[in-house]
Amino acid sequence: MMKYAAIALVLAPVVLTGCKGSMESLTGYTASMMCSKTFVTGLDQQTIINEDLNPITNGNARLAKINVDYNNKSVTSSAFTVSKTAVYREGIGCTLVGKNGVDQLASQPYPTIPDAYLENTLPWPLGTAGVSANTTADIAAIDGLAVNHFTEFKPYQVKTSSLAVVHQGKLIYEKYAEGYQYDTPIYGFSVAKTIGVLLTGVLSDQGYMDIHQPLALGVWQQTPNDARNNITAAQLMTMTSGLDFSETYDAPESDANMLFVVDDMATFSAEQPLKHTPGTHFNYSTGDSMVLSQAITNAVGGTLADAHSALHSDLLRKISINNTVVQADGVGNLVFGMQGLIGTRDMARLGLLLQQNGAWQGEQVVSEAWMTFMKTPVTLPNDLGYTYGAGIWLNKDLNGRKFFPSLPEDTLVAFGLRGQFVVVSPSLELVVVRTGSTMDSYDFIADMDVLLSGIAKAVAVQ
Repeated sequence: MMKYAAIALVLAPVVLTGCKGSMESLTGYTASMMCSKTFVTGLDQQTIINEDLNPITNGNARLAKINVDYNNKSVTSSAFTVSKTAVYREGIGCTLVGKNGVDQLASQPYPTIPDAYLENTLPWPLGTAGVSANTTADIAAIDGLAVNHFTEFKPYQVKTSSLAVVHQGKLIYEKYAEGYQYDTPIYGFSVAKTIGVLLTGVLSDQGYMDIHQPLALGVWQQTPNDARNNITAAQLMTMTSGLDFSETYDAPESDANMLFVVDDMATFSAEQPLKHTPGTHFNYSTGDSMVLSQAITNAVGGTLADAHSALHSDLLRKISINNTVVQADGVGNLVFGMQGLIGTRDMARLGLLLQQNGAWQGEQVVSEAWMTFMKTPVTLPNDLGYTYGAGIWLNKDLNGRKFFPSLPEDTLVAFGLRGQFVVVSPSLELVVVRTGSTMDSYDFIADMDVLLSGIAKAVAVQ
């Protein structure tokens, strides 16, 4: 999770030279995002251009000709001689078409996983009846805070999409921007990292993965004595693999931006050179999460169908999550690094699972031992100054500051690009979900702390 979300293209050189790398990033990003937000989220084209494509590309989206094919559910973005197409697949979302064409995607079958049953007369989380009126919280105070967050109160774009508050296991408040509902799948970006780590926990509990054993992936075994063979899944989840991955969005050919271009995100990430001995250096990296995705797929059978089934059957449906899509890359890797689209109430269910230490309705979906692993801080320093666990940020000040100073130290934070937050305080029995298209999510953390402080006071009212 880095400070700025913009894909910075230097306009004059691009116009004069048509730099292929810049154009690949531009067309890949615009095709992918337009496809996801059109066919998964359900937004209109102009809203996506105004609130997402233009801000993220510093206005350079206008260089691309974007064609949305509603009949075939695909989007093509072209600039100069470069063209990228993203294709929508039900249940998997949008994938950029690679060098082998749409036939490569057609050769990747995957099952349709039945929805978990939600009774329309029951309140959340087991039904769709919505907000519970059975609360002592000061709802008027929460609503006043929410109104502020649904306005443009910063010098950069805020664009809050949704806000939900869960207290003592009950959904007590929710608010949505125009065009969004409780089940609208919203781009969660790095919130998908948390989902990937929870799924790894399920597989570890089932005996499919030993996270402390070296992975020795095929791409590393091609080189004799390659030190990358020593990398473990535990190191990938704690961002300590040592792989040299550039998690920056201000250059079109950075590693993070190239993930919108390459067919095989996992192999691209695994092929990065080793900069540090595994386990000795913290580097927040979407690449680590993509290598983890490959390890997950290998553990459950080796195909998109296997990984997709494990994700939805063994984790998401277990906690009544139906409105979540984790998209796949061209070769079938689930993009746990950044491409999960999640409904707001489903994000709240994810938060409630974390609050309940992996338990759900009497079943230990993820073991307490695994939850302890996720909440164990990485003691290595990091540039942001916050503290990471495994797939989640912790509210400890080991690196100089707490994530949210107003909340207790046991708070857990799933944090995604552009201001996606699932904030969990077990001691306060509180879960807060906030989503948006915010242009400086790092700066926005302080504003979130003000919001969370107010909500914590509002739920403490007796």
